[in-house]
Amino acid sequence: MYWNAQALATRVRREVTANEEKKLEHLYRLCLARLPSAPERERLLRFFQEQRTAFEHSTEAARELAGANAVGTKPAEAAAWTAVASVLLNLDEFITRE
Repeated sequence: MYWNAQALATRVRREVTANEEKKLEHLYRLCLARLPSAPERERLLRFFQEQRTAFEHSTEAARELAGANAVGTKPAEAAAWTAVASVLLNLDEFITRE
């Protein structure tokens, strides 16, 4: 069900080894062909951190969401990036390009 988000999260983590902000910028470029605004960046980084914290307390849920994306990394980290990728893939701006 989340295979698109899992694949996108894996790609971003593989292509950008810098900090979370750089990963988020790369994710935005891939999905929306632009950088995030300051409020978007802040909200999604906060969402990422909240997800990572939640998944650190539930390793089974993290592995379930991250799927194969969890190989070679901490499951909570992989699951949090999968959740962020899922958010971007479900934005109206992504779905209906004008």
